Amino acid sequence: MSKSSRRQSKRPPASPPSPKTPSYRLHDEPSRIELTFRTGQYGVGCFMAFFLTGWSVGCGFLLWRVAEDPQREHVLFAVPFLVGWLFAFLVLMQSWFGRERFILDSEGAQFWNRLIFRYGGTAMPLDELVTFGTAQQSDDTKDYSGSRVLELRTLGKPIRFGSACTDEERSSLMWLLRSRLSELQDMNDKPPRLSQDVKSLVFGRRLGGELLAEVD
Repeated sequence: MSKSSRRQSKRPPASPPSPKTPSYRLHDEPSRIELTFRTGQYGVGCFMAFFLTGWSVGCGFLLWRVAEDPQREHVLFAVPFLVGWLFAFLVLMQSWFGRERFILDSEGAQFWNRLIFRYGGTAMPLDELVTFGTAQQSDDTKDYSGSRVLELRTLGKPIRFGSACTDEERSSLMWLLRSRLSELQDMNDKPPRLSQDVKSLVFGRRLGGELLAEVD
């Protein structure tokens, strides 16, 4: 097989169609992509809101009882209910307002979660980014749920996001992000520090050929 034919067989496939009503918000500029994903479900939030209505009444009664008669047994009885109420409230907030945000620009990649405040942030420089793909959501090898997420493969720990995306959305976003990453690295003269051969050697086994189809 000639060198040119081998190169052509390694080219990435054409862009998949973009979803008509995506579950994410995309802000796309020539040198920057910003993605925002919901991390919860409104149905779960509505159920928790209904559940918390009755629980709040019960917790209010317990607080009134402790205020009227602050005996040790009353306090110890109320604490588990109040902790449970707080946990349920956080689940409610996550279901309605939880967000993931991912940014890819000329500086590199940034990712963080947001509920009421920003948390779980991470950032990687452009020349440490290798490629985008998909991965199993959990690192547990016994997890057979098949749930997959988008994954940014780096020289360090991968960044995973977009758990609420459909298969069609993941395919479309993966192609877009791969293309934009390559453009940004070429434009800023910051190729990944690994050579193509080393990338195939390091990542090929875990990707099952996914990365190899992109390597040129």
